[in-house]
Amino acid sequence: MTIETPKNEYILNDLRFLIDGWKNINSQKELQKGMTIKLLIYGIGNLGRNDDGLGPKVLTSLEEFNWSDSIQLQCNYQLNIEDALELSNFDLVLFIDAKKIHMGSEVLSTNKDYSIEKINGTKDISFSTHAMSFGAVVGLCEELYQKKPEADLITIPGYSWEICEELSPRALIHYQRTLEDLIQILHCISQMSNSSKLENISKQINAI
Repeated sequence: MTIETPKNEYILNDLRFLIDGWKNINSQKELQKGMTIKLLIYGIGNLGRNDDGLGPKVLTSLEEFNWSDSIQLQCNYQLNIEDALELSNFDLVLFIDAKKIHMGSEVLSTNKDYSIEKINGTKDISFSTHAMSFGAVVGLCEELYQKKPEADLITIPGYSWEICEELSPRALIHYQRTLEDLIQILHCISQMSNSSKLENISKQINAI
C-alpha cells in the first residue's frame, strides 16, 4: 500500500516521531491483524485568554474535516482527574497546548511554530486540585484502568494571556502553520490506523 506523504521534511520528521509510538502500541498490545488503533486529539486552553486558546482553536478548525472514526477530537480549558477514564479508551493521545513565551531573548529565539514531545506517566498524582499535568493524567490512567496510551504533546508558542478571545498576531501565525502541518499529518495517520498496515507504512515513511 502506498500513501500520500507530505513533502516538507519537518512534517515527515514529526510523522516518524509519532509512528514510533504506534510501533510501541503494536508491540505492547500484540494487536491482531485488522484491528484499528484509536487516536484522541485533545486541545487544552482557555479561549477567553488570548493565546491560551491556541489548543481549542486548533481543535475547532480540525472539526471542520471528516476524519475517520478512529480519530476523535476533544478540548477543555484544563485536564481533570476524570480525563484518565477518557484516555483509557484510546491507544494514542495527542495533546495540543500553548506554551507561554516571555518577552526578551526567548521570544527572539522562538522560530518554531510548534514542538512535539513524548509524555510519560508520572506517579506523583495529587487529588488536592482539579487541574492535573499531562503526565499525571496518563499515569492515573495506567494506575486506575491498567491502560497505557502512547501520549504526545504539541506545544504552540503564545505571548499574551489577557482577557480576549483573539490570538496575538505572532501566535496567529504559529496557529495557522501548525494547523496546516497537523492536517497533513492526520491525513496520513487516518490512512494508517489499521494496525495490519502499520509496518509497511512505517518503512515507506522512513525510506523517504
